[in-house]
Amino acid sequence: MLLVSVYILRFDHCGSTPEQATHIWKNHKSYNKHLVLELYYELLQKLIDISQTSNSEVFQIGIDCLEKLLPKHTTQLLDSVLKVTETRTNTQKLAVVFRKISETAEASLLNSRFESIVKVLGRIVSSDAVFAEIFQIIYTKTKNKHFFRALESVATRPECCRELLKFEESELTKAVIALIMNSKEKVRVLKSVVDIAADKIVGEMTSVFNEILTEVEKGKLLETLQILVSNLSYQRAVQGAFRKMHKALSPRNFFSVLDYFCSETAIDFKPLVKGFMEYIILAMHSKDPVVVGLISKLLQVLVSKIPKEDLCEVLHLLNEKLSENQELPVIQSFEGLSALDPVVEHCLVSGEAGPKEFATRSYYGLIQRTSSEALEKRASYMAGPLIREVNNFVPSDVKMGILDVLHLLLVKVPSEMLMFFPQLETSFLKALKHSEAPVREAAQKSLLTLADLDLRNLVFKLTDLSAEESLETCALILQKHKKDRKQILNCILTQLDRKPSKKALECLGRILALLFPHSESLIQLIPNQPQIYPLLKHYLEQEVSTDGLESYFSVGFNHSECFSMLSELALAKPLLVLQLVKQIPKEFTNLLCETTPALLAIPGKLYMNSINSLKTFLAVLVEKYLSAKDTYANLVKHVFSIDEKGLNNVLKVLYLLSPS
Repeated sequence: MLLVSVYILRFDHCGSTPEQATHIWKNHKSYNKHLVLELYYELLQKLIDISQTSNSEVFQIGIDCLEKLLPKHTTQLLDSVLKVTETRTNTQKLAVVFRKISETAEASLLNSRFESIVKVLGRIVSSDAVFAEIFQIIYTKTKNKHFFRALESVATRPECCRELLKFEESELTKAVIALIMNSKEKVRVLKSVVDIAADKIVGEMTSVFNEILTEVEKGKLLETLQILVSNLSYQRAVQGAFRKMHKALSPRNFFSVLDYFCSETAIDFKPLVKGFMEYIILAMHSKDPVVVGLISKLLQVLVSKIPKEDLCEVLHLLNEKLSENQELPVIQSFEGLSALDPVVEHCLVSGEAGPKEFATRSYYGLIQRTSSEALEKRASYMAGPLIREVNNFVPSDVKMGILDVLHLLLVKVPSEMLMFFPQLETSFLKALKHSEAPVREAAQKSLLTLADLDLRNLVFKLTDLSAEESLETCALILQKHKKDRKQILNCILTQLDRKPSKKALECLGRILALLFPHSESLIQLIPNQPQIYPLLKHYLEQEVSTDGLESYFSVGFNHSECFSMLSELALAKPLLVLQLVKQIPKEFTNLLCETTPALLAIPGKLYMNSINSLKTFLAVLVEKYLSAKDTYANLVKHVFSIDEKGLNNVLKVLYLLSPS
């Protein structure tokens, strides 16, 4: 061994050591040109020891020596290393030397030592990375698949398998994966290496991929499959893999893989999102809480990545699912609903007339199938775009559809819609004047529901419109809320304290007429006070029953506001005032000066048409005239439809009316 050390020191780079070692080597008594061949075995063992030293200088000396020997003595060195393998236990040292020899050896030499090399490889497999390098060198040179026998023990060594797979040699990859799949350690090892071979497994090793899918359904290899799919490099491979998985896996496993892929993949999968959405929509009926959770999470991720040009097509798929008579648990969650909502909203505000109408139907179906609890958190996000769009210039079918959607939101989550009351009120009132009846009907339906949120304000706005449709709607609302009419009346009476304008009083009068079509029920609830009469005048101008008015006015004839009101009312409703004259003649004649303007406003011919029922009034009128002719002359002429000459016959009239 001393000579071996001397020989190796010839390759030292420090000082005079190489010269001295060379001198000793060549002057040794045993020296001859074949001496080195005689020492191969011992030399190789020494080089193996040196190769594992921690001293970098010594290590380099050994490598330089080996590289010097290899060009001329490859065969001898290979045979020596094969011989050393039988006794050597330090495989790490052996592997380093064997790698150097393999790099130099010709393919024919390696093939000729096939059996021995396989044994050596079996001994050094524990060196993992070095083993992989040696095997790759040998297989690249020889292309001899018989060397694959040396791989039988690698199936349980994840690191070694990874190193082998990194070479991306097709046949080698297939061989390694096949060995792993047949190993008892496949769950552990495959999980560690599948990321490297993902494309090969999906693209070229379909039987292996199918076997993995089968194992996943047995409760194994799910995490392995997740890693595999997320490491695919090409969109087409991903597309094909998910197509197979959708057929082979349960929804829970399938969406677990999809969820992992979306969060871990490095490729741009935007072009694949539409296809992923199809899978999700098809599974929306699932009641499995795990699937529902996964789908909700995936919707959040995927919707934001859908190309805008594909949104309407996704909406068509969604609408088909909504049209099925099935529960859709996924939209009962805030996450699921909030993810789908933007799809519909985009098609509604950005699409053409056709997609807009389709979007409104989808919105309706989505909200209809969603629980109130889920809607509560999302309604405020949904209402804004809908209100903006309904006020835009859109086709009637679209406008009607949006009105229906807003109505449904009002029904399901009224408290959440309260903040939008002013905007909703304005939008519905505007739609109530639309030229097409279906839109007006939809607006009316929505207003009826909106009234539940704030009855008083809405009723005032409706009566202010004066349109036939608005008054009809107001009537329906008030009919629906009859039990609240006292509350509304109190609100109206409160308005009087603010001295409302004439137009406002007209509106309030209309509201009262709708609330109290029979005056008798109203006058029981209102005080007989001066500030009431202007409102009462507008109320009585409406089409209402006037039964019982005489009892109310018989009390209020001491107010000047009452006389003014009667004068104005006589112009609009002369028969009503005339009826009061018949019912309470004494009140009119006791204050004849004050009531004269109202009496003059009644057409004269009406008096004569009712002469029999006015006898008491007319008799007192004539008596008053005879005692104050200048004061009441005009009134008498008007009531009796006579001129100055006719006044001379007034006594005859008095006699006819009151012979006594």
